[in-house]
Amino acid sequence: MPFQPAGSQPHGDRTLNVYTIPGAEGAAGVLYFDPSVYEPLFAPVGFGCVGAIPVGAP
Repeated sequence: MPFQPAGSQPHGDRTLNVYTIPGAEGAAGVLYFDPSVYEPLFAPVGFGCVGAIPVGAP
């Protein structure tokens, strides 16, 4: 699996969704997403997208 949900974390007045990404040699990366922000998504530095990410405002 490319990523694993790891719960959520408070950040100021928001709550961020946390995901871990398995890495080489047992190292894991962590990504934080703010589910209340609806802007174009970009891949973080060092990552790439293999296709469109179909996310929009509810």
